[in-house]
Amino acid sequence: MKTILRMLEVLALSGLLSNELASAQTISSPVTLSPSSAIVNVPTTIVATILITDPLVIPSSVNLVKIDTTGRSTIVGTMHDDGLNGDAVSNDRVFSLQFSLLEASAVSLSYKASAIFRGRLTRVQSAAVAFNVQPAALLAADGGVYHACALTSVGGVKCVGDNENGQLGVGTTVNSPAAKDVLGLSSGVRYISTGDYHGCAITAAGGVKCWGNNRSGQLGDGTKGGFVTTPKDVLGLSSGVISIGAGNSHNCAITNAGVLKCWGINVFGMLGDGSFVDSLTPKDVIGLGAGARSVSPGFSHTCALTVAGGIKCWGASTSGQLGTGATSGNFSTPQDVFGLSSGMSAVAVSVQGSHSCALTAAGGVKCWGFNGRGQLGNGTTSASAIPMDVVGLSGGVSAIAVGGSHSCALTAVGVVKCWGNNGNGQIGNGTQGGSILVPVDVVGLGGAVTAIAAGAGFTCALPSVGGVKCWGINSNGRPPDATFVSSPTPQDVLGF
Repeated sequence: MKTILRMLEVLALSGLLSNELASAQTISSPVTLSPSSAIVNVPTTIVATILITDPLVIPSSVNLVKIDTTGRSTIVGTMHDDGLNGDAVSNDRVFSLQFSLLEASAVSLSYKASAIFRGRLTRVQSAAVAFNVQPAALLAADGGVYHACALTSVGGVKCVGDNENGQLGVGTTVNSPAAKDVLGLSSGVRYISTGDYHGCAITAAGGVKCWGNNRSGQLGDGTKGGFVTTPKDVLGLSSGVISIGAGNSHNCAITNAGVLKCWGINVFGMLGDGSFVDSLTPKDVIGLGAGARSVSPGFSHTCALTVAGGIKCWGASTSGQLGTGATSGNFSTPQDVFGLSSGMSAVAVSVQGSHSCALTAAGGVKCWGFNGRGQLGNGTTSASAIPMDVVGLSGGVSAIAVGGSHSCALTAVGVVKCWGNNGNGQIGNGTQGGSILVPVDVVGLGGAVTAIAAGAGFTCALPSVGGVKCWGINSNGRPPDATFVSSPTPQDVLGF
């Protein structure tokens, strides 16, 4: 006799099962989610994993179902044998699936694996898990000058710090040591990103608005020069945008079709359109295959995570920041990063200045490029043109942030670790000066953290209990607080 898997179907939250199903023996095995936090940044990537514990249920694939607050069911995807046990597909007991949630919502994820013997349902393994995605944890900071912005729980944008180019978006050029509301963006914003002297946001309609310095056309409104103190629409991006990244003087956005568009300065080819000509409006990046999932522009280069799960970079490679092995030249089209070109090997990438870091699917951190202050985290100050493992961070990391010459990581349990330049106390370990060549814990955060961001000489974090804490340089009303005194430990930011 053989037990054969014949049925994979949706398990409704109402629990109304057929008489036949109700009579079958049912075993529950939970869905494990990563990240497991109820507060995550959106859009976000979720990894769901189940273990088939019933020896008589031997599926080769399992459907994972998302059920929203209205009761509507949607098949997120099919969970396949992850191959971790090295067994044949039909014998492995671990199934996993990576999927995206594009907006905040309360959802339930469920699955059912069933066995049929002689036409009769005999065994069922199933479970459901609630998952509340909230947009309260998104935090962004610039990487060259000194301002920071955060997204509130109602989708409003607040900014604090330097404002000489209108980068706070409050209608003036007066610096502010306390967070202020960005005009016209009090609610409904889905995503934010800040560049050196400007900021951008994705509205509820999926449109893009930018404000601040426009010396290279980085505001995307078809003009160049001067600055704007309130948000302006980016031409051609009035809807359908799901992610955005702001760099030194160029920006990039991803549409819901996975198309990546960039605009602004292009002297090093960082727009990725095959030219070295600046663009005052968004232009398509070429050579990304099925498209992009996330993007991070820096000073002279750009990196993106592709839909296929690889990392591609383009622009200047003078310090090896493209990760291709090259240490010279400018590249105007996307190039594969060595060792991270396919196979869902990376789930996040962040770049600032002349170094880059990536978060692998296993939760490990790799960095490459300039390393004069130990920002690669490999225990040396030698530059690397290919990705290097960050010491002590081979797994368990959920987010990364890269500043001008330092880097930080957020672990799955909410601990923040930083390394690199500590001249302004931006590492946050209670000391100031020199360089920290390997990750160290940030002290004084008072509990778990849900998001991190890094600027030129400061770092910020969003504690799970609310508010924003920053540390590092604090001149001219810049983060971390209103005292105008730099701090090597986290301080509360006024107005959040």
